[in-house]
Amino acid sequence: IHPNKVLLVSDKDQYLQAAKNLGMITCRLRPKNAKRGNVTAHYNTPDVPSIQEVVNEITGISFNAVLNK
Repeated sequence: IHPNKVLLVSDKDQYLQAAKNLGMITCRLRPKNAKRGNVTAHYNTPDVPSIQEVVNEITGISFNAVLNK
């Protein structure tokens, strides 16, 4: 699998940095009022269920448009 086809989700700086170094897309789990961290991720989300929104954005899928047809 090409690294840019992988979404790494974590709250750990060392995982996010390693993934970015390999060319992966990164998403930081960051609950409200949590520390920002030292590594900038491509996406930030407050909880695991919100990762679906990130995946939808990456793939260009709008479930609202699909479900409302």
